[in-house]
Amino acid sequence: LLNQPKWGHLRDLHKAIKLCETALLSVDPTVTWPGKNLEVHEFKTNTGVCSAFLANYDTKYAATVKYGDQHYELPPWSVSILPNCKTVVFNTARLGTQSSLMKMTAANSAFSWQSYNEEPASSNERDSITAYALWEQINVTRDSTDYLWYMTE
Repeated sequence: LLNQPKWGHLRDLHKAIKLCETALLSVDPTVTWPGKNLEVHEFKTNTGVCSAFLANYDTKYAATVKYGDQHYELPPWSVSILPNCKTVVFNTARLGTQSSLMKMTAANSAFSWQSYNEEPASSNERDSITAYALWEQINVTRDSTDYLWYMTE
């Protein structure tokens, strides 16, 4: 759903990681712990390509991390992505994408609705199928049924 916040958030995350691709695929990270619940993963190549991930694992409190010659504010339970080791292009706790609110509107009376009550194909325990595995719906129903009921104990 293109207008939903999750889609835009994941799109932006993918773009941020793509910016880090060269460094991520070239070297293993250097990991440092600048404070409690804080972690820095730096991917720096011999040629000077650098990407960093600054993480705050505290679920309640924001934190400030000094990395390089700058200070970065990290919201609680978040990761900031710095594709050039200087500029934050994405933070997992901040939604930067535009979302639209859905508005329900009444349809004209051209639709005719009907309701049906159906008895299930298996109405008692003698008719049930028991197995120690999950069955594929199409193999169990062998018809146009659009549902299959699993019961477990």
